[in-house]
Amino acid sequence: MKKYLCSLLLTTTVIFGAPAASATKSNPFAGLTRMIEASAEEWINEVVSNLDTSKQLMYLNLFIQPSLSSVEATMKCIQEIQADASLAKVSEQLEQSMQKIIILYMTHLQKKFESLKNNTIKNQQAFSQKLEKKIFELIALFYNVYYTRLYKHIEKENAAALQYMFDENGLIPAEKRTKALPKP
Repeated sequence: MKKYLCSLLLTTTVIFGAPAASATKSNPFAGLTRMIEASAEEWINEVVSNLDTSKQLMYLNLFIQPSLSSVEATMKCIQEIQADASLAKVSEQLEQSMQKIIILYMTHLQKKFESLKNNTIKNQQAFSQKLEKKIFELIALFYNVYYTRLYKHIEKENAAALQYMFDENGLIPAEKRTKALPKP
């Protein structure tokens, strides 16, 4: 499941990239936004705050809304997080937080769809395509909210650390990090 989530997160970044952030500004998920914000706050305060700044920064780099030119950097970030055994529980809790809200959303849409009287195969296919698109948009909203909350958390602790940590070659040594992360 962890690999599936990482693949889904990476696919979302590749497909939607920066436009996803602007697509969520009108926020078709207004009802879920508060849940996502609460989830982010809980994850940061109860889990991430116990990590050292460099590990917090790994997750912040994961949540960057990347352009297509940074897909390799995102892949390197995911690989680094997965390779660090001390982050397994942190990643698992993140995955569970996201899954809970995604399943809630999917269940709501499924019930809505089932209440329709005209459930033809064509309608089912259209529903599946719409659901997939909406889940990608929801994940983009997760990225946006978690990035903003984690950025602000790290900024309070150590604003100087807010640098890109990965490039297409992998982890950038701390002394060679010069590019500041975008402010939310």
